[in-house]
Amino acid sequence: MRNRKKQKGLTLPEIMIALSIAAMLTSMAFTSFSDMVRKQRKAEARTLLGDLFGQMTNFHTEWGSYWGRFKDIPFVPVGFQLYDVGFQVEGPPPVTNPLTGITFDPLTNVDPASTPDAISSRTACGVDLSECDASSAAPLNIGNLCTWDQNTFTACAEGHIGGASTDQWTIDQIKTLTNIRDGSL
Repeated sequence: MRNRKKQKGLTLPEIMIALSIAAMLTSMAFTSFSDMVRKQRKAEARTLLGDLFGQMTNFHTEWGSYWGRFKDIPFVPVGFQLYDVGFQVEGPPPVTNPLTGITFDPLTNVDPASTPDAISSRTACGVDLSECDASSAAPLNIGNLCTWDQNTFTACAEGHIGGASTDQWTIDQIKTLTNIRDGSL
């Protein structure tokens, strides 16, 4: 009988099993990480819509009417944004404060130092909205959901967060927040 030396190392089947286990763990970790990133990105939509809701409510408290132009309420999203937030169309005519009788009309109440005259934070207007005006504020692509009048409003947010479709959210005057299209799928 021959004397066999004890061999050190792994056989090919052992290496293949170890690599397949590592590949499965990596794919599970990547899926979990991608889901976490999408959830964090969705938080931006909820935050932006919550901020816009607060400004709309404050304006309504003072003037007795909702108003959707960012420079007038005032609403200025800052920093890099994955979501566009705002309204589809222009809203109602000028409003009068029921307590003071003062009429609010953006055509006559112009403050050059105020934020831009925009109804949407569309990226085409510039990240800081410095290039926006009423003619360059592109409408959101959610149909006619994103509107306001004197008594109601529905603000929308849409963005691409890494899924196959656009992620779309709405919030209304009673703070009903709805994810109308899940963009993480």
